[in-house]
Amino acid sequence: MRRSLKAQIHADAKRVFLSMEGFAVTETIRYWNRGSEHPPVELHIPVVVNEDENAVRDMNKNQQKNDHERSLYQMDKEIFVALEDFQPPPKRNRRIQIGNHVYMVYNVSIAGGIIQITARELDE
Repeated sequence: MRRSLKAQIHADAKRVFLSMEGFAVTETIRYWNRGSEHPPVELHIPVVVNEDENAVRDMNKNQQKNDHERSLYQMDKEIFVALEDFQPPPKRNRRIQIGNHVYMVYNVSIAGGIIQITARELDE
């Protein structure tokens, strides 16, 4: 039986992109899907991780733009997981722990059987 292109991409997502021989690593993820007052769901799943350190400009209203700029840095982490491994998909503004670091889910998108989660590190 022939698969549609969409079905083939979905099938290949975990087999190729999230392959343990390729890009993925097994990670422990704790996700507070019902809020922080309830215990988290704990998953041990293959993930692909991308870290991005972004400079965030913090301007004092009384200063001119070119005078004494300060830069704050925040760490964003993008993780890619198989849709079938993370059900239900995470929601924005929920806590998620990846390894030993706690993040807030900032954005979630789903395409081709892969969930892309962008998370911002929390200071705790």
